[in-house]
Amino acid sequence: MNALRTLLIMNIKLLIRNKGFLFFLFAVPVLSVMLLNIRLGDAPGSKVNIRDIIEQKDMTEKIVYDRDYTLMPILVYDKSMTELSRYFQEQLAKTGIYQIYRVDATHITDTEIADNRKLHLERDVVASFICLDKDFDKKAVNGRIEDGFTFYKTGLDEREELLYQSVKQTAVFYHTAAGNKNADDMLKQLKALEKIQPEKKVTIVENGGLTDLTDEQKIDLYAVKISIAVVTIAFLYAGIFIAQTAVEEKNNLVYTRLKLTGTSELTYMLSKIIITLVTGFLQTVIMGIGIALFVKADFGISIWNYLFLIGLLGMVFCNMSLVMGILLNNVMNACYLAFMIWSVSSMLSGLYFPLEEAGKLLKNLSNLMPQNWTIVAAEGIMGKDISVYFMILCVTAAYIVIIMSTGAIGLRYNRNE
Repeated sequence: MNALRTLLIMNIKLLIRNKGFLFFLFAVPVLSVMLLNIRLGDAPGSKVNIRDIIEQKDMTEKIVYDRDYTLMPILVYDKSMTELSRYFQEQLAKTGIYQIYRVDATHITDTEIADNRKLHLERDVVASFICLDKDFDKKAVNGRIEDGFTFYKTGLDEREELLYQSVKQTAVFYHTAAGNKNADDMLKQLKALEKIQPEKKVTIVENGGLTDLTDEQKIDLYAVKISIAVVTIAFLYAGIFIAQTAVEEKNNLVYTRLKLTGTSELTYMLSKIIITLVTGFLQTVIMGIGIALFVKADFGISIWNYLFLIGLLGMVFCNMSLVMGILLNNVMNACYLAFMIWSVSSMLSGLYFPLEEAGKLLKNLSNLMPQNWTIVAAEGIMGKDISVYFMILCVTAAYIVIIMSTGAIGLRYNRNE
């Protein structure tokens, strides 16, 4: 017991003298929690609203970077650009399963539109196209609205046939107000008719998700993702600095002298693990203080839930980098590997962009990333699902068992060598 206490004190003194360790202990965690203040109006999917029409800057702008993956993306070339044509598109958007992207096509030829459709089919995620005629208002007023638009089927989405039926139903609704003197009178009558229609409530259910989050919660979740991405590198490099002490002790024969004093290998490794766990705990505490001092916005979950999830993630990554540094026996190589693990795992876990539309292989790889399970737990907490607490505890325990087992096997192999 005295040997363990002595090793702990010795390691703490060495780490406190290391400026790099102090930077990742204090500065990076504080920076990560400050990102929770971000209210991302332009976060992926945050611009998307079921009842809104997204105006494109031009017809070459891609929608893949800003879409709600629960909705079918429809690109509308509007040659009319009138209040009546916009109202027609709003009726489609209010159906609740389509997202309308409108392009001002008043000065675009049919040939250019045809070329642009090919461009979006090859390099974008547009599922279907509609082109509104320049005489849309006139044809709608005269009861010939079917002649006022062209529907282009692509066969890329199973909901396309449903969209076609929705377009026909919207056209029938326009027929009820046909025969007015002008488009303004027709628009007034259509809005009056809409008010007496039964109110429809649309609920979006996430595909394969644990919960149904609101748009506000999705923005909060995105801020949490960015925070996790930053703090992960703090956990990794804190573990690397702890591993550095072990490598230096081995190279300077400190470990050999400790063995001669009768200190067991288990006691030595236990001291490193305890230091790692204490470091992760201190980083979590510092993040809690940072939230209390710098975070003014509500970020979707309570501070205690956030720190609980971050603390478990820290246990995984701190121990991972510790084992990794000791096995490689080279701090520089361990730093390179830590950076690679941080960047690759953050991307594959969906911290920067959603992976709902990714292939099966990427989704399976995503399920192997610790950050992915932290996000799943955060999403569940936002949706009041208490089962995620047990889930994240089991996942964390599994990661730690795998990491420690790998480290024990590697150390035994190195000792035999």
